Amino acid sequence: MKTLTSILLLSVTLVLSRTMADTADEKLPYPVRFELGSSVFAPGDNITIKEVRGTNRKIVVGGTYSVAGTYTLNSKDHAGLSFFSTSVGYSGPTPVDPKQTVRIQRGAGSFYLVITMAEDGYLHVSFYDGEDFGGVYFGQGNRVFHGQMRLHSPNDSIADNSSSEPLSASGPNQTLFNYLGNPVMPPANMDQHYTVTGLTAAVLQAAENAGITVKSVAVDDSEFPFLVGVICEGSDAVKLKSALKAMPGYQYGGGVGNDANDDGSDTCNAFCIVPYSAFPQGTADQIYHRLMLREAVFHDQIVNHKQMLVPTGAQPKLPTMTIYLGGQTLDPELALTEQEQITGMMFRTNIQETDSMLFVLSTPQHASFWMKNCPESLSAAYITPDGVIQEIHHFEQNDTTPVVSSNDNIQFVLETKEGWFDRHNVGIGTTITTAKGTLSETFLPKSQ
Repeated sequence: MKTLTSILLLSVTLVLSRTMADTADEKLPYPVRFELGSSVFAPGDNITIKEVRGTNRKIVVGGTYSVAGTYTLNSKDHAGLSFFSTSVGYSGPTPVDPKQTVRIQRGAGSFYLVITMAEDGYLHVSFYDGEDFGGVYFGQGNRVFHGQMRLHSPNDSIADNSSSEPLSASGPNQTLFNYLGNPVMPPANMDQHYTVTGLTAAVLQAAENAGITVKSVAVDDSEFPFLVGVICEGSDAVKLKSALKAMPGYQYGGGVGNDANDDGSDTCNAFCIVPYSAFPQGTADQIYHRLMLREAVFHDQIVNHKQMLVPTGAQPKLPTMTIYLGGQTLDPELALTEQEQITGMMFRTNIQETDSMLFVLSTPQHASFWMKNCPESLSAAYITPDGVIQEIHHFEQNDTTPVVSSNDNIQFVLETKEGWFDRHNVGIGTTITTAKGTLSETFLPKSQ
């Protein structure tokens, strides 16, 4: 199960930029595979991403990345063209290096920009003229922004509620910052009822008590108290809330979302069910100052698919493919999409000797897997793009501590019944193939 990520707030990371001519001989060492996300442009404007390179094949905090491409500017006589990251986890206004923006004139041209990822975030290249007025997001995995973007008059700015210009810490913003204050961190002796596991279990129990099935549950554990986000069918949210109010040890006091939608579609609600009595002494005002805004942000993240949802049940069996591991064979299920990988073997029971799952990751990386909602222990091999097993790990049942690979070039992960690799004499250095050839030839684009 791929490790989930936490709450999105808005900030900007420090970037460095130079012209293509200045840096053509300073290319970063690794090509970086990327996926395009949301984009919006004024008529006649465009930005095309041609190449991304970096100090790492995966986009990670601390890495440095370059983006090269072309632009067309027709809506204004001149503008700035900048490489920014809308970051995860607000840490205050971030200084912007003067070199980060390339000044361009009306017409077409090429660009080369560089960013150092000081914080986790959503990358984009955008036009600026006092404010942003068009741009394109790109990245990897769940760090590709797919939210709504639109242009509006009079300034043709992107209106996705996430301006990527440096945030001001003065004036009206300072008033809000002072009111919000600092977050309350989870207490060291936190009651297990109010952990991610405890809150998820409470929601599922309340749903069972109400005679309904929730479609998905998410927990924001970025600060205390943790928040719960729930997707329900039709008008089931009303039944769930009533059941939560009756749950001993919990306190539902409202939240953000709808009891029902006019078209009968699924509803999304974000709320807190941690009771006042569980707040650390002297923190109630601090918590309540932030609570409603946190609920609103969390709700929007879920609606806009920026917050990954914890599955509430096992996924159906996925398509399989025969693989060869030396003299051994397996027919693993293929976890190819992000949601298939997040769910993985969650909630699977009675796992047999022949049961297995092969995860095809989007890019070589430090693989990070956990065992949330996995009632049976597993074994897992971390595998490089050429199909060679580099590491074999024990995954303990229901352990939410990520198991991170020491190798940063892992593209495949094979999960099996606990102890399978030892029992079948498959070890580090074994090359895995298919009837189509290597794992790279079978699953990866020819360009990789």
